[in-house]
Amino acid sequence: MARYYRIALIDSITYQKDNRSWERFEALKLAGHGVEVLDPANYPGLLKKDGTVNEAMLEPFKRTFNPDYIATGNESAEDILTALEQTTLGQAEPPKHFVVFGYVGKDNFGDELIFKIICDQVRRRYPGAFVTLVGHDPAASLKRHGVAAVTPLMKAQIDTALNGAAALIFMAGIMFDEPFVQWTAGKIDLFLNPHSELAGQTALTLLANMNDTPVVYLGIGAGPLAHPDSKKIVKLASLTQPHFVTRDSRTTDLLLKAGVDGSLVETKADLAFLSELPGYSSEAALKLGRLNLDLKQCAAVALRRCTGMPATFDQAVAATLDYAVKRYALTPIFLDFAPEDEEIHDRVISLMQHGNTAVRLGLASDFDEAILLLASVRLAFAMRLHCSIIANCFNVPSIGFDYLDKVGAFYRQMGRESSLLGLDFTDTQGRQVLDAVMAHERQEKELLRAHAETNRALAQEALDILWQAVSDGESAPRPQQRYYRVESVDARSAAQLKAKLAAAEKEKSQLKKRLKQLKNSSTWKAGHAVTAIPRAIKRALSSSK
Repeated sequence: MARYYRIALIDSITYQKDNRSWERFEALKLAGHGVEVLDPANYPGLLKKDGTVNEAMLEPFKRTFNPDYIATGNESAEDILTALEQTTLGQAEPPKHFVVFGYVGKDNFGDELIFKIICDQVRRRYPGAFVTLVGHDPAASLKRHGVAAVTPLMKAQIDTALNGAAALIFMAGIMFDEPFVQWTAGKIDLFLNPHSELAGQTALTLLANMNDTPVVYLGIGAGPLAHPDSKKIVKLASLTQPHFVTRDSRTTDLLLKAGVDGSLVETKADLAFLSELPGYSSEAALKLGRLNLDLKQCAAVALRRCTGMPATFDQAVAATLDYAVKRYALTPIFLDFAPEDEEIHDRVISLMQHGNTAVRLGLASDFDEAILLLASVRLAFAMRLHCSIIANCFNVPSIGFDYLDKVGAFYRQMGRESSLLGLDFTDTQGRQVLDAVMAHERQEKELLRAHAETNRALAQEALDILWQAVSDGESAPRPQQRYYRVESVDARSAAQLKAKLAAAEKEKSQLKKRLKQLKNSSTWKAGHAVTAIPRAIKRALSSSK
């Protein structure tokens, strides 16, 4: 009976014919084995100076991927399989392989959490399955999630990953056109090597379609989506008939207005509603216990900077938090949902009269700790969307700051639009909203419990759509033919620099030749003779001093 293995190759692969590493990789993949490549170029420090593997750095990957074999040398595919056949390792079915595209690797808590939930759900549904990430920092994702990753610019590696993949999954709030307008070449970006903006998403959707890989936009958020070219690029992606599973009705409306066929779109809920509460005896609970705080008398605070934020915002938040401290004896706990949040949190604390009561928890890098905190506090002041979602998921009321459409869409979805403040709110309005939430605290919790249960069921339905797409798809890998030599941006830059250097050397040689000709000319010699006498006089005068 055939056995299938999970095999890790620590290797730099050139995707072209007659390359030994490529041939080994393809032979193993075509045989149905689960193969991941960890290119040392993407993971600085993975190989030590003596060429051995940095086991500490590899440990998260080993826990997650659970490889049956790690190849670090020149073993052939036959050598690897021969060794594995002498063991009891492996499984009866080929491991399913998922590719996930998202803003992961930059310590944005919401995106990192959604990616973790997807990975957990995939492995729960398909034991032995593994996930490859198309993200923004492969080394960071290896450390935090234990997964192999590439960046959106690595199209050859992505194409190889999509070959035989069970599905390509787009996640979280990725579909908006501000970066498309501000940071890209516009509609022609699609024909270059697009990164993670809309053109990059459509490019990978088309690439997945060419590999017969199902595409699911899973629990995604969109908006703003107003530029005509943005809409056309989204519509182009829809022509391959992916599944658009949105987290709110606002996103659904934007997709329909962009021209996406309504039969491809279903409105569900944010996957963060599938977050699980850590046990109160967990390491996370012990860490929170060291704060020596009654969390039921605390308020979590998660702010961020954004475009168009009025100058009055920081002071209004500070005044509202001061009121919460004085009127309700709440202790504010500031939680950074991304590294850049530190600045605004420090600023607001400095403006508070009772800033000495505030607690800075720092970056939310520990999922269990952050979730347990948000589930345990009395209230949350949330500009970060996933602070509101996690708090509400565990029946904790929140006051939101409406900086983008997605925030308002969520509060309407939860039936709590009255708990939303505009960015230009005054401290009086802040106090009024806080008083209203605290006065109806029991009713708020009951409302949240009902809506959280509904959204949790919808998030599960979103996953069911993914599972059905996997079941309906054809995920067997096929031999790949490379028709061109894959060359990196760095390689092209190096070639350009070499060409410039060669041109400079040629120009230098020509100038030296010209100088030699001048020195041998009668004009040069006559000039040299004319200046000989003044030079001699100058030397004589200098020596006589």
